[in-house]
Amino acid sequence: MAATTLNSEEDTELTMCDVLQEEQELEEDANAVLGGSDDTNCSYDNGYVLRQALYACKTCCAEVNAGVCLACCYACHDGHDVVELYTKRNFRCDCGNSKFNGKKCTLQPNKDTLNSGNNYNQNFRGLYCSCSRPYPDSEDSVPDEMIQCIFCEDWYHGRHLGVEIPDDYFEMICYKCMEANKFLYSYAKSYGVKVDFSPEKKKNGIISATAKDSVKSEPHAISNGHASDEVAVKNEKEEIADVIKVEPEAVNGCISSAMEVSTSNLKTEPGSSNCVKQVNASGITNSEKTELCDTSIIKTEPVIKTECNGTTKEKEQQCILKGIDADKDVTSGSMFWPENWRSELCRCPNCMNMYGMLKCEFLLNPDDTIQAYEEQGKGRSKESQYDQGLSALGRLDRVRQMEAVRAYTNMKGELKEYLKEFADNKRTVCESDIKEFFERMAKKQKLNNGVPHYCR
Repeated sequence: MAATTLNSEEDTELTMCDVLQEEQELEEDANAVLGGSDDTNCSYDNGYVLRQALYACKTCCAEVNAGVCLACCYACHDGHDVVELYTKRNFRCDCGNSKFNGKKCTLQPNKDTLNSGNNYNQNFRGLYCSCSRPYPDSEDSVPDEMIQCIFCEDWYHGRHLGVEIPDDYFEMICYKCMEANKFLYSYAKSYGVKVDFSPEKKKNGIISATAKDSVKSEPHAISNGHASDEVAVKNEKEEIADVIKVEPEAVNGCISSAMEVSTSNLKTEPGSSNCVKQVNASGITNSEKTELCDTSIIKTEPVIKTECNGTTKEKEQQCILKGIDADKDVTSGSMFWPENWRSELCRCPNCMNMYGMLKCEFLLNPDDTIQAYEEQGKGRSKESQYDQGLSALGRLDRVRQMEAVRAYTNMKGELKEYLKEFADNKRTVCESDIKEFFERMAKKQKLNNGVPHYCR
């Protein structure tokens, strides 16, 4: 938290709305991280949880990597030197296992010696980024944003990613994980390689600041999710290449398996109701058909026949990557991705096997995203402290309500006077100063609540 400097008496004005607004924002941030996790029951019995808030206790495990769930952080490690890890995927609570030197978990004492399915990184030692520094870092005075890679789940300083950070993005994959999963670069050319996420622009664009100035090939004109009825081409090879090329609009929803091409000898009829468009070859002899279909040019690929909902088995059998030429200009660097980009990934048998070997099947699970976890947390979020306060105030009788309001008014007045001293002397207000103020208020409250001298 940054220290605050008061430069004038105006700065000392603090309304209840200001306090409540700041408190509400803090509560929303906390609910986003903690709301999707159970704060009373150890998550161990749930196995390797899809995603949960995790912590590393340096007091109990200074030399080994171990993670504990939210409930264990509260119940078993209160007052310890704990590192907040935000959220991790597919992790089982380690609290009380062999890594804790005989210290048992108070919530679930019967646990396996080790959780072999857990993955650990330097975050469990309180280190982050390629610079392997703690966060917050007392030796780093450069203000910077920390961004989490969705693969290794390490956190990176924006300036250490080696690319320009776009104004708007959904997820990031660091340069190390992109190098280990090079198939992802193939999607860059298909969806566009520009740092531009404005709503008016193409929503399916994958962002790579390393190649933001590269030339992007224009996609075919698309109308209502289907290829236009006429595609101009310079020669037959370019014509066929354009036909078999998989465009993002075609991948998203329904895929046109055959584009209608206008040439001097062949012209298609306007479309039917199905996504798959058949060439009307009536009136053309077999020999003429043979001349039109030069097998030396046409690359044999299975035809994708899908309905508009794009859910048939034929679509799953077709490999999208075969129709995508990887962009040679985008072969390294961290990548930023837009919302829903995961839904565009190929699901053919070969690619599914590849995901398994690379251990990245999580990409296909929509519930794996941070956004899905945070939405789950918001759904479970309890009544805010402000609402709880109003409810409690409403249950008081009139006399006690007036006393509560008077107590708040007194506190506000004394806080204003206290902060005025800092403003007059141009001093910085620190956390210790605020603690001192409330300690002083607590002592005064004790004296005021003492037994009157006239009572027997």
